[in-house]
Amino acid sequence: MGLDMYLSVATYLHDFKDTPPNERAAYARVLSEAGVAQFTPLHGLPYVTVKLPVSMWKNAYQVHHWLVAHMPDGEDIRDAAREIARSGLEELLALCKQLLEKQNREQANNLLPWPGGVEIRDDWDFYWWNLRVTIRQLEPVLKDPQFVDWDFFYEAS
Repeated sequence: MGLDMYLSVATYLHDFKDTPPNERAAYARVLSEAGVAQFTPLHGLPYVTVKLPVSMWKNAYQVHHWLVAHMPDGEDIRDAAREIARSGLEELLALCKQLLEKQNREQANNLLPWPGGVEIRDDWDFYWWNLRVTIRQLEPVLKDPQFVDWDFFYEAS
């Protein structure tokens, strides 16, 4: 079965009277594309969330452990998307690059260990591969200026 992990980015569009015209147009386009432009909820507010999945991992326990530790509550809650700060993801990216560059096992066990402090004995190739996957997935979205003001959400199952 294993651990499935997902990172998404989200932005919010609205159609309030003081909303800038370009955002009002984007809001209308999103509703139109979703086929719900004519629907008006009885007690709804005129806003929509646009959420895009940007990263996925499988069994990257050290990455999951690090992300959970950097959540506001630090609890491992499954099947619930929870917000994580961009700065935390930037820190994780820098850490992965640092560890991958040196590939020092002792340093890896100290800075980005498997949960519970279990030392990795036989599967270092998988450990380093997970760091490469993390870099390949995080770097483009964190560098993309389109996502500067978007929120990040992490979920694991």
